[in-house]
Amino acid sequence: MVFNFFKDGNELFDEAQELIRQKEYTKACKKLRSAIDKESEDSNLARVMIDFIEVGQSLNDANRYRELSVALQNIDGTFDFGLSTFDVRELRDECDAMAMAIDARNAYTDSNASMIMKGERLIEAAKNLQLKVGNRTLMINEYFNTSTLSGTRLSIALMAEGNETIADGTFWNDPKKAAEYQQIAYNFRRQLGESGEYNKRKIKEYTMTCTCWICGRQATGEGLHFYRMSADVSPEHVKAEEGELAPSTEPGSPMIFVCKACYTSISRRADAIAKEYHERSLAEIAEARRHMMAEIARLDSRITSLSMRIRN
Repeated sequence: MVFNFFKDGNELFDEAQELIRQKEYTKACKKLRSAIDKESEDSNLARVMIDFIEVGQSLNDANRYRELSVALQNIDGTFDFGLSTFDVRELRDECDAMAMAIDARNAYTDSNASMIMKGERLIEAAKNLQLKVGNRTLMINEYFNTSTLSGTRLSIALMAEGNETIADGTFWNDPKKAAEYQQIAYNFRRQLGESGEYNKRKIKEYTMTCTCWICGRQATGEGLHFYRMSADVSPEHVKAEEGELAPSTEPGSPMIFVCKACYTSISRRADAIAKEYHERSLAEIAEARRHMMAEIARLDSRITSLSMRIRN
């Protein structure tokens, strides 16, 4: 066996190529690092290959894509990896676009404003992906996943996600505008060959308008601005609301519509009552436990007294 410290950088680089062809990527990375340490003539390419492998092992890590893009600046033209040949410029464009897309998808949201901002980032990432990659197959994804996902298809998916996210952030202030964003998302989902059932359901919920059974105010946007509540609704009730612009009940169902203000006030009052009963029950249990422990102590004392009398 010939150990690595007896080999020069070029020999180690050549051995790494063979390991890559065998898909022994962990071993290949070790050889490539040793080749760099021994100043191989292909040190820049070795760095690119290490970063390429690390991206393939972490396809959802934006930083890995950025690191590969930086490494690619040091080489020109094309490079061979295993049995494949990659165009450096196209691969850099793909890395930059994918890093942007992953960052947009992973953006944290904690408010309506941040959801809208995330949606806008997703749409911007989709446009960038279409511009830089277009109809080309995503090379890294194809090599490691044997998937033929194109830049255009991923771009369409990001456009759908972006509009759905903006819709979620818009719903609180403008349900009808949110429905428009869901309609746009639906069109993109259909381009992907999906049913778009989620979007259609959301459009229906966002545009539905009711009259609150309790306060009589109108509200648009089921699931946020008004809710359904179970109730006993007689035929007379249904007849009384005929002709109203927005219904107060769901036809053929024992459900009434209640606006968010009435719904939350009822819920909070119910919670307060439940808490009051809970605290009262705990107090009564504690009092009963004190009485029980006192009785046990009294009986224990009585038993001790009787035992002493019997022994005497």
